[in-house]
Amino acid sequence: MSSSYISAALRQRVAETARFRCGYCLASQRIIGPLLELDHIVPEAHGGTSDEENLFLACPMCNSHKADRREAVDPESAGIPLLIDTLYRTLH
Repeated sequence: MSSSYISAALRQRVAETARFRCGYCLASQRIIGPLLELDHIVPEAHGGTSDEENLFLACPMCNSHKADRREAVDPESAGIPLLIDTLYRTLH
């Protein structure tokens, strides 16, 4: 859970940028049922901020799986890319 306040306007901008889809599994808000959550790309536990460029939309299942991690195993290369790099490529 975020320790900093995130305004409704900022939440809306992040959701619109993500087209109301989870940034990890791409599930639409209309399909999954539970509300999509804001995720900190760089977790607050690792010094991440609640600035718009560090926020990402995620479904509860993906967000809970990521937790406060910054790395994950790439199943194609078996390498461990930073999630931050993966998310950046997804967004841009």
